Amino acid sequence: MCCFELCLFGQSDLSVEADSNKPSSFLQRFIKSKSSKVSVGGYYRMYMYHRFFDEAYPDILLNTGNRVVSVFDGYFDPNLQLNVTVNPNKKTAISTDFFLFTPYSGNSDGNLLTNNIMLNLSGSIRTDYGRFGVGVGGIYWFSLSTLTMGSISVDRYSLFTRTPYDGTGYSDFRYLRYYETGDINLDQRFIFQAFKGLTFSGTGLPGDMSFNFLFGKNSANLNNEAILPTEVPNYMAGGQIQKKIKSKNSISFNNLNSFAYDDTSNAVKRGFNLLTISHHFYLKKVLFDGEFGFGRYQSDTYPEGWGHGWNLEISTPKSLTYLPLSLQLFHIDKNFVNNIGGFSNTSISEVNFLGSSSDAQTLILQPFASPINQIGYLANNRYGLNFDTEVEVFALKLSLGYSISSEKERLSDDISYTNKI
Repeated sequence: MCCFELCLFGQSDLSVEADSNKPSSFLQRFIKSKSSKVSVGGYYRMYMYHRFFDEAYPDILLNTGNRVVSVFDGYFDPNLQLNVTVNPNKKTAISTDFFLFTPYSGNSDGNLLTNNIMLNLSGSIRTDYGRFGVGVGGIYWFSLSTLTMGSISVDRYSLFTRTPYDGTGYSDFRYLRYYETGDINLDQRFIFQAFKGLTFSGTGLPGDMSFNFLFGKNSANLNNEAILPTEVPNYMAGGQIQKKIKSKNSISFNNLNSFAYDDTSNAVKRGFNLLTISHHFYLKKVLFDGEFGFGRYQSDTYPEGWGHGWNLEISTPKSLTYLPLSLQLFHIDKNFVNNIGGFSNTSISEVNFLGSSSDAQTLILQPFASPINQIGYLANNRYGLNFDTEVEVFALKLSLGYSISSEKERLSDDISYTNKI
């Protein structure tokens, strides 16, 4: 068996300045100032794989035979990524991203990955009142807060785990960083959620304010064509308003709403709503990072109302407590439901099983029953704490963690767990 991998990276910048002594075309007039610039950059990557067995194993990989030749690695990363940015002036930028997947034919479902889901268009402008940006199109990686739109931020994966928690850089550098800091450089998708739609943001506003608004779809808003037609409304909307206090401290108001219908008549609505306040501030050298809010699950068959959820993490540096300490406390109600937040959904029994008609499973992702969570992982219908520290003995560094939690109500006889291979 042999494997061959090739990655090619390239980037170029193009700029044109109009000559005032000659008749100018529309393009020349558009980019005539010295600050006007068109830049093109990106990369091309190719992963080629060849496997040959003198005697193939029975039924291996759907009887692919003794020889297999594959181009592209089957992950979501594109073969070709191309970015084009135009700066009409010093304060304005317009850019688009093209993501092109494998052009080769075959019997792999990966050939369905086309540019349709990966064409982004964004723009930004700087004014006296702040910087404003808008983005539309394909996949954006977005985060609001832990309890609204985010992901598990604790990295307990291998140094060489593949997408979406890919490490970046050379292996020796990743080992060194892991040894020195207990962390590694990760792909941009780590702690972010995939989002497709419209985004509108503003930063540097008067009073150290900023905001984010988004409307579109995420992983919980994808219709299963076999059960629900794609024209059935299934969307999300949310946003965040943040106030910075001095340089390191901030407080944010977060909102997230996911809504969908069972059929084209728009008669039955299902979804969830979340309202939270998050904070990030230091008291001398102690960091208090937390979030508190209310959420509910909407359904004609689930009459219960709002539930609360909160999460507080207190961290101290080594210089203050001899050892770096991190204590996380959390309490999340069963009605605080969210499938794109930094916790697992373990409640709402109606999405556990397929019904005779289109039920909530196609609209809200299936829960994880009663999960045996790793340290640092959260779940609703549960309260508990997580504790982490690091001990250094000469050149040996040990990361220690402890977790304890309990369910608020017994909602299921099932359990779920993760087994890494």
